[in-house]
Amino acid sequence: MVVERHAIDTRGAEDRLGCTECRCDLYNVTVDEYGRPLKEGYTGGLYCCYDQTQCRVRQGFQGVHRRLYLRYTVKWVDWDDSAVIPVRIYIFDVTDSGKRSTNPFKSDANLGCKVEYEVNSCHAPSTDNADCIDNKKTRLAIPHGGDIIYGVAHQHTGGIGSALYGRMAGNYVNRFQFMEKGRRQGTKKVIL
Repeated sequence: MVVERHAIDTRGAEDRLGCTECRCDLYNVTVDEYGRPLKEGYTGGLYCCYDQTQCRVRQGFQGVHRRLYLRYTVKWVDWDDSAVIPVRIYIFDVTDSGKRSTNPFKSDANLGCKVEYEVNSCHAPSTDNADCIDNKKTRLAIPHGGDIIYGVAHQHTGGIGSALYGRMAGNYVNRFQFMEKGRRQGTKKVIL
């Protein structure tokens, strides 16, 4: 079992939102956690707020030392082939191009999912808010048949909405209809 956690202390921060977005200038970082220089133009993300980095705080702020703990329970059960149904897990990412590399050791910015991506700011003031929305959309085909039993959208600070739609036998349905019993079986495609 692997547990990945990431906690960002924003107490006394000069720019709380900038800290949660891991802006490099707020963390005074020019190299990643392995000492490699950051790519030119990289302004923020996971490469800037790794373990033991701290976001810039207001002058004179003295935060008390604080420890965080993670508590979890692991329950072991006897394996019973008749009671346990294996599942396939698919992660739908709006940045997914749907293309896959044939060489697992080659990095290509146009392939697969991106852990992070840049949202460009608006260049000119506008009275129409629709001009300043970064809209992402992708279509993915699930390669195997079966039931979709759970789907969830995830967004960060500044996100204004997300939706998950599916197509079964040519009809678009929302995520709640995916869980109805007795529906027609067919090709399932997910759009996020």
